[in-house]
Amino acid sequence: MFNCLIFAFSAINTAEARDFSEMVMQALDAQAQDFEPRRRSTKVREAYNQLPMEFTSEDVMQVLGLKNITSAGNACRRWVADGIVAAPQDRKYKKIKKQLTL
Repeated sequence: MFNCLIFAFSAINTAEARDFSEMVMQALDAQAQDFEPRRRSTKVREAYNQLPMEFTSEDVMQVLGLKNITSAGNACRRWVADGIVAAPQDRKYKKIKKQLTL
């Protein structure tokens, strides 16, 4: 098998190999730019999209229809860990991404 790979690589000329490596690098760069850390359920995504650019845990509790503030705080902490919300200042979180998409 290794001999087959050596033959295949030797059959490719240098210009084709360079073009191929450039295509691979461009594809990896494009993929990195489109990276979204974690997929959330439709309910959570829609709730996030409804929130203003600055919000509190109480706002999250209301939008998600939660009964306690701890659950809302957990959702906010997950968003901070995922990098879509900035850590709270004066009890207010700030969105980094305006909208979450699929």
